[in-house]
Amino acid sequence: MNQEATAAFVAAVEDAYPDAFRTVIHYELVDGRLDHETLQVREDVRERYSDAERERAAAALVEDAAFEATDSTWHEHLPNDGPLHFSIRVFGSVSLIHCARGPDGGGFVASVDTRVSPFVQRLVEKLDEAGE
Repeated sequence: MNQEATAAFVAAVEDAYPDAFRTVIHYELVDGRLDHETLQVREDVRERYSDAERERAAAALVEDAAFEATDSTWHEHLPNDGPLHFSIRVFGSVSLIHCARGPDGGGFVASVDTRVSPFVQRLVEKLDEAGE
C-alpha cells in the first residue's frame, strides 16, 4: 500500500468518523531499509507528546509492524479465510491498527481511541470487570 493509498483510505474513514485516528504512520521497505512518515497526528495527541516522543513511538511501532508483516509464521496455522487485512491490538483506551500489504508492499499503523468501536470498548470493560 503506497502513501497515496493510505491517505485516501484515512480520508474515506474520516468522512464517516471525523477525528477517529489519533495518529497515522505510513511505512515502506526500501532497499532493505525501513522508512516511515507520520501522515497525521490529531491535535490532542500532538499537544500531549513532544516531537521526540512521537518520533520514538512511531519508529518502534513501525519496526514492530514491519516485523509482523515479514514474519508470517505466527498466522500460518490459522484457517485460511482470505488475506489478512488488519491486525488490531487493544490497550485500554487506545487501539493500534496495522494494515500490511505483503512483506515488500508497505502499509500503515494507526492509533484510535478504543471508544471509536463500541464493541471493542465493551470487551475492554468486561475484561476489566472480570479482574483480568
